Amino acid sequence: MAATRTHAQLFNSHGFAVMSAAEEYNMSYEDSGIPSVCETFKEVLAECESCGMRKPPILLKKCRQLIKVGGHNSMRGDIWRVFLGISETKTRTNFDYKGNVAELGERLNKCGLTESTCDANIRRISALLDGQYLPLSEEDIKWLRNARQIMLDIGRTFPTHRLYIGETKEKISLLRVLMMYAKFNTSVGYCQGMAYIAALLLMHMTNEEDVFWSILTIFDSEKYLARFYDRKLSRMQTCGGIFSLLLKDRQTKLAQHLVAYTHCMYILSILQKRAGVRYL
Repeated sequence: MAATRTHAQLFNSHGFAVMSAAEEYNMSYEDSGIPSVCETFKEVLAECESCGMRKPPILLKKCRQLIKVGGHNSMRGDIWRVFLGISETKTRTNFDYKGNVAELGERLNKCGLTESTCDANIRRISALLDGQYLPLSEEDIKWLRNARQIMLDIGRTFPTHRLYIGETKEKISLLRVLMMYAKFNTSVGYCQGMAYIAALLLMHMTNEEDVFWSILTIFDSEKYLARFYDRKLSRMQTCGGIFSLLLKDRQTKLAQHLVAYTHCMYILSILQKRAGVRYL
């Protein structure tokens, strides 16, 4: 009798659990990069990094050509790091990542918490916010709310990826990175959705601090996602509105179907609240 294989035993080439036989074609493929392409790309990236944000057109052209060739998945993290310009971000930003991570550990310990996203931590934070243990300042309340939301979201972020199944070191790194961003950008703190971007970066970057500087560049730069994750989600709403208009213009039937579906979901949610039961 053949042994039963579980999701914890089989993953595709991107690290996600295999849920069906149709996905297994990816199992034998592990892209570590084509040696000649990788070596060339490393040289070009080193030149790009030495040029800072003003990269010569000839180097950008070389990078585009190498990206089209493919075979460099193992270098994806390095490519993102160089083209996001995190070295420049780090130079012009007065923020001690390692020092603040150490302070985070001390603060968690003071509250009876650990560097973990486990349910026990989340329950403890809820109890602290309810005033069951320690008197809290406004700053403490804001910090604990951010911590609880981050922990809850990490549990829902890529739950079938091998790096995020169970209590892994990558989950702890993700917790630290998001808590550090919330500390750095106090006007925004943490917004739902940030965890997915940081988790994707952690899949390809081996250095946790590089992930922090990358999300800082992505979330705070107008070139990337500035104001997508502010309290009002202002830029996201603008882009969503533009997309809705384009969809209505180019795919009218699909747009009408989505509007009807949204209305149905809204009505169901109202009925659910009134009846106190879950329909979905």
